Amino acid sequence: MRNLIQLLLTLLLLAGQFGATFWIASLINMTFLDVMFFTSIGFLALFIFFSSNGGFVSNYANVMASKQSFGNDVYKREMFAFRINSFVLSALLFFIIHWILFIVHYM
Repeated sequence: MRNLIQLLLTLLLLAGQFGATFWIASLINMTFLDVMFFTSIGFLALFIFFSSNGGFVSNYANVMASKQSFGNDVYKREMFAFRINSFVLSALLFFIIHWILFIVHYM
């Protein structure tokens, strides 16, 4: 049951990405395939950024918080951890579909 819900969520997110790309392409009057490249990169970067823990951004925020509390707060460095979830999987599938369509269209 859980796998079915994840599959449906992934397909729903994929449909949303196609819809957003189509809307952007019609808004700026460019071809769907050209806009799909940029939106696929954008969705992938956005979903990876919000699906990860630790790393540079998190450590930088901890250092700034420690400085603001005059060094009394000891922070622990977090290693970068990445989780593959439905959001990341749908963005990756969207990116792969773009390259398949790109190769088929321009051959």
